[in-house]
Amino acid sequence: MQDVVCKIFQRSIASNGAVTDVDLGRNYYKVMNTAAEARRMDLACAERLAGWMRDAGLEIVEEKMFTIPVGDWMAREAPETRDAGVFFAEVTYPAMAQVLKMLCQNTLTAEELASLQAELLNDAVEENRYGKFAKYHVVVGRKPA
Repeated sequence: MQDVVCKIFQRSIASNGAVTDVDLGRNYYKVMNTAAEARRMDLACAERLAGWMRDAGLEIVEEKMFTIPVGDWMAREAPETRDAGVFFAEVTYPAMAQVLKMLCQNTLTAEELASLQAELLNDAVEENRYGKFAKYHVVVGRKPA
């Protein structure tokens, strides 16, 4: 199983060189998540895949988490992330804006929706991409013998 967590994180480097990843807690995510939960959807289900597989009785459950940068900012240290990062910024973000619209069009005014979509798309604008990323989880398990 595989899925991306719809949260956006920011990589931050402290003065002592420590790296931290901070959930940015964007308004658009909070609103989109609330609307999704009202429909019994889970935008962060990727974080729970391994646990669900174990609960279902699968064994040898292995999980790997990959970082998908927003744009190509990570390509210097990890060139293999360039294409996925550009795709994420230029294709996935506009798609997320449409998902936000579908989830919230009956609960928000057109102005509120436009404001949240602008906030979402602003994260993907080239000058605002640096350090931002999503987490992509891949989980494998097998049925008991």
